[in-house]
Amino acid sequence: MRSYLSCLLAASLGAASFAVDVSGKWNGNLEVKLPDGSTVTQPAWAEFDQTGEAITGSAGGGDSDESSPIEKVKFDGKNLAFQFTGPDGRVYRANLALADEDHFEGTLDFALPDGTSMTARMTLKRGSAGAG
Repeated sequence: MRSYLSCLLAASLGAASFAVDVSGKWNGNLEVKLPDGSTVTQPAWAEFDQTGEAITGSAGGGDSDESSPIEKVKFDGKNLAFQFTGPDGRVYRANLALADEDHFEGTLDFALPDGTSMTARMTLKRGSAGAG
């Protein structure tokens, strides 16, 4: 009986951790603090397709209207991490957390052409109007 209850509890907890399906289009902003201290806000977007724990999709932002496939995706039901290579050849690494089921907040890390590491504040909302 104990092993049956343990399995049932584990299955319930596993299902609950992925109760939010992040599939769909997401739009928002990147807020980048530049090395000179000024701040620039640019559009950001992503489109996700979730099947169970697996998430595929694309992301983009900034001056380009192109999206790139996301890779190395990790999602625990609340925190989403992925990377993509932009049309500029740079690798961008996103680390986002669900503020609610329709709103991600977090960071996007990348390097400038001169090698300077940058971190942008990133927000995405499901289905909101914007670029992408």
